[in-house]
Amino acid sequence: MSSNSILKRTEEFFDRLEAALGRPSPQNRDVVAEVRADFHAQVDALQEGGMAEDEAVEQVLAEFGEPEALAAGMKRVLPPLSSGPLAVIRYVLAGGAILWTLALMWTFRAWDYGLSPGLFFALLFHLPVILVLWPKLIWRKNWLFGVVPAAVLVGAAIVLNVAGTSQTSMEIVVAEDGSLAPSPDVELAEVDDGVRWQLMVLIGALGVAVVILFGMMQQRRQRLVVLVAVLVPLLIVEGAFQWEESVFRAHVERVKRLMADPERKLPARGTFREMGITASDRDGGGHVRLSEDGRDFGMFWSRPLSPSASLHYSSQDGRYSAND
Repeated sequence: MSSNSILKRTEEFFDRLEAALGRPSPQNRDVVAEVRADFHAQVDALQEGGMAEDEAVEQVLAEFGEPEALAAGMKRVLPPLSSGPLAVIRYVLAGGAILWTLALMWTFRAWDYGLSPGLFFALLFHLPVILVLWPKLIWRKNWLFGVVPAAVLVGAAIVLNVAGTSQTSMEIVVAEDGSLAPSPDVELAEVDDGVRWQLMVLIGALGVAVVILFGMMQQRRQRLVVLVAVLVPLLIVEGAFQWEESVFRAHVERVKRLMADPERKLPARGTFREMGITASDRDGGGHVRLSEDGRDFGMFWSRPLSPSASLHYSSQDGRYSAND
């Protein structure tokens, strides 16, 4: 078979494929471009193995089957409602899900000191929903993209978000030094180790599911773009709170040095500025309290990045912690 005949045979296949997909659209053009790229990759691989070009082309076309059947299969697995005004609606819904996920990631990270299981849970739980809603992604065969399964997935996410949002109240008293503290008769709830372990297992399962979902994306470029889009906000949120916690640790070290100085007498309690830790009132949300014997101290700092949460340190056990 001549080169012209091979080219004509190939273009005829892709013309029929494009026609079978229906009205030209950016999504259909992307699908044809991806199939074409896969076709050439497979032909090149066969040629590298020693097969002649015409034989390689015929074998790959035979594996692809009739273009009409291939197009029909693609239509069944492409995300539904992905063009026109419906695409705009999906963009709006996906954008809302992204903003909600970022807000949850920020909040959950503020409630923990160091890496937060809640942050990863918020990300991994909502990521499949966002990917399902986003119109321009091109997928391999995926059961999620029937209209009913996609609607069920989105609905389940909404229900779990609403059901999982709990409001807690706590009586707060103002101490003599002006700091805020829970009422003495209120016990702060601790996260049970079993609950935390279950959360970690769930995060692991969601992680595996997300990896499988990434593998279902048809285009390598889209997989890379999505991966970057996921990692960038994750690094920004984690980096911001890591910086904030490093500042708090620096304040703790200053108090340790001040207490180790025998010539410097510290007040029993006070703000960071009153204790000589900082020179301005910008850390006015932070307070230090010495023990009665003056050997130990505790610190409280309302998080600048999330004032509804706070950081704590106790020199008795050397433990850093955070709570909302």
